[in-house]
Amino acid sequence: MNRGRRRGQRGSATLWAAVAVLVIAGVAALLVLAGAARAVGERVRGAADLAALAGARAQGGNADACGAARESARLNRAEVVRCRVVGDEVEFVVTVEVRGAFRVAGAEHWFHADAHAGMVTGAPG
Repeated sequence: MNRGRRRGQRGSATLWAAVAVLVIAGVAALLVLAGAARAVGERVRGAADLAALAGARAQGGNADACGAARESARLNRAEVVRCRVVGDEVEFVVTVEVRGAFRVAGAEHWFHADAHAGMVTGAPG
């Protein structure tokens, strides 16, 4: 009685194992992509912070703040989309918006980050 039933099910465990392996591999690939995207996002945020600090340092030394911010971003594989200096050489804030690309299989996703740095003498402590 059971022999006929078992004969029709031969190889079904192999099929289920193959499906399970494919599902696990797909989930692992998605996790790797998500981790890589998060790393790019963190890199872009760091590049924005460094660009703002470089701009503030340049502004404090009477140099081109936005030029320094652009160079810092370029060295960190990002680009400055917007740079603005508010104030004068004594009190100022440098604001930058930076972007960096995450590329997968020909598709691009851009990460944006803003950062501010400067010297404000009358700021509450």
